[in-house]
Amino acid sequence: TNGPDRDIYGTMDEGAVYTNVLSDTQVNNHYLAATTSGSNYMQTVLNDSPLLYYRMDCAGYTNPPAALYPPAVNYGSSLVNGAYLPGVLPGGVSGPANAVLGTNLLAAPINGVISCVDAGFDSAFNPTGTQPFTAMTWFKAYPADPRVQTIMSHGTTNWAMNLDGSTGRIVWNLFNGGQVTSTNILNDGNWHFVAGVYDGTTSYLYVDGKLNSSATATSSLTSEPNAHLYLGGNADFT
Repeated sequence: TNGPDRDIYGTMDEGAVYTNVLSDTQVNNHYLAATTSGSNYMQTVLNDSPLLYYRMDCAGYTNPPAALYPPAVNYGSSLVNGAYLPGVLPGGVSGPANAVLGTNLLAAPINGVISCVDAGFDSAFNPTGTQPFTAMTWFKAYPADPRVQTIMSHGTTNWAMNLDGSTGRIVWNLFNGGQVTSTNILNDGNWHFVAGVYDGTTSYLYVDGKLNSSATATSSLTSEPNAHLYLGGNADFT
């Protein structure tokens, strides 16, 4: 879902790109070198000075078992810790440049393809009906493709804080309860503080400490009791 457009479902090996035009003879020599016993295919490719040459020969890789994922420590009242999933480098980038955040100088880079933090499962993460709750985070994003990119989510029908890549705006989505969208573009490469609030009747979106948008909820919240809370992703689209 989140891969490049028109990616191939198949197998690939020995990819090369040249800045020079190869002749009929050179192209045929490549093929013959690959199909003739005793020939040196790699050297044949290198002799023609490729700009890029990928042999696809790295060792096989298996993700470590979930028990070995680095923990994302929960400082709240829930007893559940999260986990940095493969593709996330814990502490890989600097956090918001704000002295009052104290020693919290690091942040987690989310690559938009395979990575997120699995914050775990707790029934308290699952607001239902008209149960009020708030979700907030600091984030920094850049202009990207037009996908919907999830900053925080609980399940696929409960609630989510999304970035609409086609508009650059934040969408606080309560699904059956409706959604509200920021009035300004926020994928500008700067740190922003966003908070989504639901009080049982109205949905509010705060940006950088100020109320940015609000709307009357269209319906009560749909329960998703078995879902995990994800930071930087969505269970169906990670």
